[in-house]
Amino acid sequence: MQGQKIAVETPSLPALPDKQPAQLRQIQVSYVAVEDRLLVRFSTTDHKEFSLWFTRRLVSLMWPPLIEILAKTANPAAAMQTPAARQASLAFEHQSVTQQADYTQAYAQQAAHWPLGKEPMLVVTTEIQSQKSGRFNFRFHPREGKALNMSLPRHTIHSLCKLIIDATEKGEWGMHLSMGAGNPPAPATLQ
Repeated sequence: MQGQKIAVETPSLPALPDKQPAQLRQIQVSYVAVEDRLLVRFSTTDHKEFSLWFTRRLVSLMWPPLIEILAKTANPAAAMQTPAARQASLAFEHQSVTQQADYTQAYAQQAAHWPLGKEPMLVVTTEIQSQKSGRFNFRFHPREGKALNMSLPRHTIHSLCKLIIDATEKGEWGMHLSMGAGNPPAPATLQ
């Protein structure tokens, strides 16, 4: 199955000595039926690709905290708003951001280097933190080995969330993910 793609240009990876930071070029999220997982691919302007597997369990665990941190950091007054008002503000912001993104561009297969290897890394846990700059730090942890660290701007997070929502719907995971109003609560138990 072909996943949705998005082309974005934003600083995302740390600079190496004597080099400018790589730019995130594209993101692709595809539902892979035979694996019953989401394949999440990030490509950079320096021809690197980072491929990750997201399971249903991972998405169900990371979604509520991700939405909460986005809602709380939506605007300076967000912390003072009621949870319902924060959710509505986030839903409006999400719609505005995703309407401006280009989801029609094909994912370019231009990688020359795969720092995590050519096989996707199975992510078992994530950490998400907001920065004062408005960016968000993500750490994607495998069962063993090094985590992938990424710093992404808010608009890229909205686009990534849209791609995840679309892929989970395509996979018929029954998660009913949304941005803002109407988000399901965190599951009490995982099946």
